[in-house]
Order: sequence, then structure tokens, then C-alpha cells
Amino acid sequence: MNIELTIGGTTKRSNNGQHTVSVDWDALPEESRAFVIRYGLKQYLADGAAGAGSNEELVNGVNERVRKLAEADFQRTRGEGAAKPDTEERIALRLAKELIRAKAKAASVTLPKEKVEAAAVAFLAKDTDDAKAIKAEAKRQMQAKAKLATSDAGADDLLAELGLTD
Repeated sequence: MNIELTIGGTTKRSNNGQHTVSVDWDALPEESRAFVIRYGLKQYLADGAAGAGSNEELVNGVNERVRKLAEADFQRTRGEGAAKPDTEERIALRLAKELIRAKAKAASVTLPKEKVEAAAVAFLAKDTDDAKAIKAEAKRQMQAKAKLATSDAGADDLLAELGLTD
């Protein structure tokens, strides 16, 4: 079995390009295969414990990863439960975070996730033209979503173009 992997990326932190390599798994010595499995399995299970605030959360996270392996459940989900529906506030927060990340990137600054969230909340709390513009855009997006959700105009044509209807 050949396994093809692309190493490297295209982000600012990974600016050395990419390299694709093919590894013949069956040709590897048993010790190498065992090493890769232990290394990867430990990392995968450790990722399940990421962010745990207690030993109980750590154990639950690791056990959840073991369950996912047993069931071949590799769907990536963020958080627990159903996705949170968009609100004007959530859209505004997302837009403010995008703005802050863009400004930080332009200044070659890497911000921790928590600081981006806090900065976005603080930014939206200010009575500035930029904060007002983001809130107005969030309102516009919510109105557009509501309009699209209740309109059938063009939906049949779009589905037909995608080959999803007759």
C-alpha cells in the first residue's frame, strides 16, 4: 500500500513550499510501522485531551477518540452539540475577528485565539465608525439570509444546474 502525503504549506509560517512524498507502507520494516502507529496514535489520542481543564475531561476526551477509532468516525466537529445558528452578534464578532487577524497579519504579529476573541468583543463595544460598519454589515447579512431562506426564486434553476433535479 502506497501512502502519498504532502508536507509543508502555503501559510506565512510555512513558507518553504510543499513536497509530496509516496511511502510504500508494506516495504517498511515492522519496527518502522510500529513506530509510526505508536507516534500517530499517541498524537491522535492526545489531541482528544487538548484543552482539558481536569483529569476527568482529559479521560473523556481520550476515550472519545478511542470510540471514534473503533467506529471509524473521522468527522471533524468543532465543539459539542448542534451548530449554533447565526445571529447579528455572531456575524459581527466573526467579521471583527477577521479584521483583527488581517491587521495583525499585516503587522507580522501572531495573536493567540483568546486575544483575538477579547479584542473583537472590545472593538464591537466601542462607538466607532468601523464598529458601526461591521454591525451594519452583520445586520445586512442576516437580512439577506432571512430573505434567501423564505424565497424559492431561482432555487430550482440552481439545483438543476448542479444536476440535483430533473
